[in-house]
Amino acid sequence: MDSVGRIGADAECDGRQPCRQALVTPEEALAQGLVREVPPPARCAHCGRPLRPLGVPVFGSVAWVSHEPCECDGAERERREEERRALDEMAAERERRLERSGIPLRFRKATPTEARCAAYADALPGSGPNGLFIHGPVGTGKTHNAAAVAIAASDRGLRTVFTSAIAIFSSIRETFDGGGSSRRALERYSSCEMLVLDDLGKESSSRWSLTTLFTIVNARYEGMRPTVVTSQYTLSQLRSRLASTGEAETAAAIASRIAATCADVELTGPDLRRGAWGQRDARPARGTDPGRGRSRLDGFR
Repeated sequence: MDSVGRIGADAECDGRQPCRQALVTPEEALAQGLVREVPPPARCAHCGRPLRPLGVPVFGSVAWVSHEPCECDGAERERREEERRALDEMAAERERRLERSGIPLRFRKATPTEARCAAYADALPGSGPNGLFIHGPVGTGKTHNAAAVAIAASDRGLRTVFTSAIAIFSSIRETFDGGGSSRRALERYSSCEMLVLDDLGKESSSRWSLTTLFTIVNARYEGMRPTVVTSQYTLSQLRSRLASTGEAETAAAIASRIAATCADVELTGPDLRRGAWGQRDARPARGTDPGRGRSRLDGFR
């Protein structure tokens, strides 16, 4: 069946997607009085079979937009090729979208490994203003799970940015010397539909950086846009680190907004990357199964 629409009585809605307008055959168009004559049939480019034209009713007439599909082997191969090209283009566009979002290449196939992160990703975009605060020791999968949430958000059409506070401060500082707009740089992080802020607390704090971070967090809080934060620190520990500049009130305001909008997700366990290093160091001898020297846990943070 041609992808332009459905023919005649087959054009019902299933309630889950918008209805596609019915395509009419020449016989149906004549019976409904939409036309007095119909165009000649098209010919299959592969076998030469005549193919009935198909049209869309428009203002009491018919626009002939397609023709019935041919079932010959050549036409079937052509359809499969078109489907393959369409799928390849969709995959390429998805990869470009993930790259624009800033999701690191290592994590672009990440899927959630923590139940609450998985449930959150499955519920998107229905999370509303709520986000996640994912924290735990090094190597427990924080970045992996945050990237999986970012991928789900992007796949569901949310304008997504995956970054770190260090990267944010760097991109804004570059505007000072490059003649760019720091306001526009801030807007990217403040107004995107999903922000993943990775490894918060790793950056060196200053009054300027803390004010910048508050501006972003507060704008997202007031705009009810979800934020996913990862950190090696609990929220109280993070608040203390941010307050090391002497700006205790600003640090408290940032922590308060994260607490109000982000579900607390604690990850525990050993450093999975260290386990991966150990497995790589213990390489199998020549002739043994090469799969035993690899780790499925690469890419966890």
